[in-house]
Amino acid sequence: FDLSRYAESAQWFGMALDITPEDSATRTAMATALYASGRVDDAIEEFQNALESDTTYILALHNLALAYLDARNDVVSAQTALRQIELIDPSYSGLASIRERMAAAGTNLVSP
Repeated sequence: FDLSRYAESAQWFGMALDITPEDSATRTAMATALYASGRVDDAIEEFQNALESDTTYILALHNLALAYLDARNDVVSAQTALRQIELIDPSYSGLASIRERMAAAGTNLVSP
């Protein structure tokens, strides 16, 4: 994964998930590898699968928000993920970076 071998990494994460399918961290890592290899739809599906196992897994929500925003220009779905993060942990350090990306996309976002 660190060597930019994303497709190969996704395969390894898939094998790990055969053993522990409910592991949100591994599923999120796999989704990140899929996203980096250009498989955006598969990545979004895996981020969502990770969140089915753990609805409070902030890293999956963070990456899902960015995938929606950057790859699909789906501001509404990105905002939904952002709002979930805010509810789980309003002091999450990654909130600022998501808000900055949304601002760069021309989205005026008001926190709840």
